[in-house]
Amino acid sequence: MKNITLALLVGTLILNAQVFDVKKGWSLVGATDKIENLSLFSEGCMGSVYSYGEKQWHTYPDGDLKKMNVGEGFWIYATKDCSVDTSKVVSTFDAKSFFLGNCATCHGDSGQGASSRAIKGQTKSWYSSKLTPFQKGDRTSPSVMSGLLKGFDVNNLDKLNTFLATLGK
Repeated sequence: MKNITLALLVGTLILNAQVFDVKKGWSLVGATDKIENLSLFSEGCMGSVYSYGEKQWHTYPDGDLKKMNVGEGFWIYATKDCSVDTSKVVSTFDAKSFFLGNCATCHGDSGQGASSRAIKGQTKSWYSSKLTPFQKGDRTSPSVMSGLLKGFDVNNLDKLNTFLATLGK
């Protein structure tokens, strides 16, 4: 009998998609990159992957779950504590999709500001100076930003900073 646990679309609990460190049992993780192939999750210590969307559960390997999109949260059932390196199955990071899926709610879809400050019109180095401390864990407030960026892949952060520098131009 499989346990069913509510999966949430992740806004503040996004982890680095390159390596998932999971404990025995259920772990909630999120995709910072689009994962086109979930096959590595069925090797070694992984038992099942569950995601909830369109008012129904999707599962891997026994169901219709085939990929994970940027910003989607999913549950992994592990038979023991382990790590899964998905770098072989993670596609190219799409900074625009990441921004629209994770940042636009607060900063607006073109950086004009929404529930948080406007961020458009800045340079790449300005964005880097603001986001890198979150990525390194040196800055933790606001917690939404810390949750999104702590441990974020350095190359993907550079791509995100490059994209952000195009906002408002």
